[in-house]
Amino acid sequence: MPPSWPCPDEVAGRLLLSVARRTPGSGLNSLALRGHLARGLPKAAIPSVLRFTDEPLPRTSTGKVDRDRVVKDHFTKEN
Repeated sequence: MPPSWPCPDEVAGRLLLSVARRTPGSGLNSLALRGHLARGLPKAAIPSVLRFTDEPLPRTSTGKVDRDRVVKDHFTKEN
């Protein structure tokens, strides 16, 4: 499952955001990934917003996904 985290939302209260890295040329799209996730996860665990990147996700010094940078790079109003 791609990394996901909750984000405050004025209307819904909270949205589950996710960014997935796809292999170039894979043809992966949000519909296919949502279908895959729905087969094994409860509805509440499926991301509300799903973005794709072909680049590696940013990492912290400990090797974990840098969630702050992911949000800044993929979920700010400029994007």
